[in-house]
Amino acid sequence: MNSSQCAYGGGQSASVGKLIATQIGSLQYPLAAANAVILLIVTLILVAGILRVVDIRKEL
Repeated sequence: MNSSQCAYGGGQSASVGKLIATQIGSLQYPLAAANAVILLIVTLILVAGILRVVDIRKEL
């Protein structure tokens, strides 16, 4: 076990990116595309939430 595996849960944790890559490798394009869209929506919601809390013009 190397240091990156220790830092990230011993190599046992699965990320959404790895899941999508595995689905593409298995030729499951519709499922991979659906997961990618869900990931995009969640990311956009998080960014919108952060932008509501933090005034970016004041921070710059």
